[in-house]
Amino acid sequence: MENIRMNQGCEVSEEQQSAMRKMVTEELYTQHGPADLAVRDILLLYSRGLEAHHDGRYREMFERLRPCIPYFNTNVLVWIRISEALIYEYYEETWEFNDIYDRLFEKQPHHYMPSVRRRCNEMRPRHPDMTLRFAETATLMCFALAKQSSREPVHYAAAALHGFMLLKLRKYSEAIEAVNFAVERYDRAGEWQDDLAILLTYKAEGMIGIGRYNRAIEYALRVMNAAKCARARQRATMLVVMAYMRKRNYLKAHEYVIKLLKEGKLDEVMLENVALLGLNLAHLMGNMKLFKRFESMLQRIVY
Repeated sequence: MENIRMNQGCEVSEEQQSAMRKMVTEELYTQHGPADLAVRDILLLYSRGLEAHHDGRYREMFERLRPCIPYFNTNVLVWIRISEALIYEYYEETWEFNDIYDRLFEKQPHHYMPSVRRRCNEMRPRHPDMTLRFAETATLMCFALAKQSSREPVHYAAAALHGFMLLKLRKYSEAIEAVNFAVERYDRAGEWQDDLAILLTYKAEGMIGIGRYNRAIEYALRVMNAAKCARARQRATMLVVMAYMRKRNYLKAHEYVIKLLKEGKLDEVMLENVALLGLNLAHLMGNMKLFKRFESMLQRIVY
C-alpha cells in the first residue's frame, strides 16, 4: 500500500494514502484477518457475498465480504462490492429536501415507508463496520485501484461509486474530478454510451454544488436527450430544475417540472422527489396555489 500511484502521473494525496494504509494495516488485518482461515473458506464467503448481492441483501453481503478484505485488499472487484453494500445501506433514492417534512408537517410525523430492499435488509442487524467513514475509505480504495486497471467496466463502476459518495459528503469539486476519470476516457464526440448517463448526472450535480449552473444544465440536457434509461432522464430533468432554481429563473424551472410530471412514468420514490422539488420551487416563486398542489401531492404519497 506504500505510495499508491495512478495512471497518467496522477497520485492519491498523502492524506488519502495515510487513511488507506491505516484502514488496511490497523483496522482490517488486526480485527478481521485470522491466520487459520482456509482459502476455501474465504472463497466460500466471497461466493455467498455475491449471492446476497444479486438478491439485494446488502447487510448480509457486507457481513460475508468483510472478512475477505485482508486477503483481497488489492482486488478492485472486492472493493467495488464492498462500496456498493455500504452505499445501499446509507442512501435511498431521495434528494436534499427532507427538511421540508419538519417545516410543513411538524404536527404530523412523516410516515416512513422504506423500499422493499431496505425493509428486507433491516431484518438483519447492521455490521459494526458499516459506517460512513468506512464507506468513504472503501470507495476511495476502489477508485485508487481502478486507476491501475485497464478494464472499462471497472473504470465506470469506480468513478460512479466514488463520485456518488463524494457528492453525498458535499465534496463537489472532488466528485467532479472522480467522475472525470471515466468521462474523459469514454465520452467521445459523435458517440453515446448509456453508461455515461449516470456519470454525467453526477457531474451536473457537482457543477450545481460549485455554482456552475450553466454547465450543469448542459450536462443534464445531454442526458435528457440521449439516454435510453427513463430513470436517468428523470434524474437529469430534476437537475435542470435545480440549476434554474439556483439561477432564480423560476419560470424555466417550472417548465421542466411540468415536463417531468407529464412523462407519466414516475415511480413512487421519484414522485416524492418531484413533490419536494415542486414545493421548494413554489415557495421561492411565492405561488401559494402551486404550493398547495404540491403539498397535496406529497400528502397523498407519504401519508
